[in-house]
Amino acid sequence: MKVTKIIISILLAAAALFVGYLSIDSVLTPIQFEETKAEREAKIQERLLDLRTAVNEYKIVNGCYTDNLDSLVYFLKNTPKREIYKEGSLSEDQMKRKLTEDSIAKTLYKARLEVLKKNPELEKVSLDSLYTYVWQEDIVIKDSLVGFRRDTLESNMIQTLYGGKYTEKTIDEIKYIPYGKDNAKFAVEVDNEYTTSTIAMPLIQISAHYNEYLYDLDAQELVNLIDKVEKLNEEKLAKDPFAEPNFAGTKIGSLYGPNNNAGNWE
Repeated sequence: MKVTKIIISILLAAAALFVGYLSIDSVLTPIQFEETKAEREAKIQERLLDLRTAVNEYKIVNGCYTDNLDSLVYFLKNTPKREIYKEGSLSEDQMKRKLTEDSIAKTLYKARLEVLKKNPELEKVSLDSLYTYVWQEDIVIKDSLVGFRRDTLESNMIQTLYGGKYTEKTIDEIKYIPYGKDNAKFAVEVDNEYTTSTIAMPLIQISAHYNEYLYDLDAQELVNLIDKVEKLNEEKLAKDPFAEPNFAGTKIGSLYGPNNNAGNWE
């Protein structure tokens, strides 16, 4: 009889411990899920902002977006960053003489070629030194354009945009979702034909779905998270069928209209 009581006591104690464990686990699991989600999304958001920098630069150069991340990386590796450098501004007198930014740029360019033609060794000096020489030696510039400089400067695209964060060897990382399943790439959707009432406005959306970067966490918590977004969308679209649905994940940009390629966390 005593043995039976001892066994029952042990079983009751074990059951109590198990129930206690389940209670604690039911509290800790959602907390751990949210903490891990926040940690991963911080890295994903950082990567998306880097992609936003890249696609915006691509659009400046090409006039449209690309939906191919390999093409985007090729662009970053093989296209120099071009920037217009301006020194000096038009005076009222120069404008009266019908001088324009374009005419000045052409005059300076011609003067530089003439100087380099006569003095090939100057090609090795800095642009500042070359311009000083041009200002001193060319009569037209000496009389009217001293102090003016107009140049298109070229620099390494990756270094200029990211300041050492990426190199040509590591820039391929930009395509991949941090913590992504099986090296998943970001999804890219483009609408280069979108037009407002007054102007063409190409659109892009780059995204990572919850299933891509939370796949290895608690399955029920993941299902609950996605269900929550779907229910919110049902309510949202019931009020406005043309509203943009919430995205079940992290993204920048939109295909519903221009939003400066903002992130859905911003």
